[in-house]
Amino acid sequence: MVELHTELSLEGIMAALREIESRWGRERNAVKYRDRTLDIDLLTFGDLAQASGPTLPRKDVYKFAFTLWPLAELCRIR
Repeated sequence: MVELHTELSLEGIMAALREIESRWGRERNAVKYRDRTLDIDLLTFGDLAQASGPTLPRKDVYKFAFTLWPLAELCRIR
């Protein structure tokens, strides 16, 4: 998990993340739940909350320790 500060818009950061995945061989139309070369998920974007486009924060972010634990660590470090 990583936290970063950017001046990119949400659309800009999403495009940049998709480009990184593509460079590592990720196929956009691949079958769901199959192995991937790289999968980058944007869990939050500042204090933005929205239900369409990319849903933020992600609906399932609270379900998994592998997302909650690092998010809690990032909050603790601030």
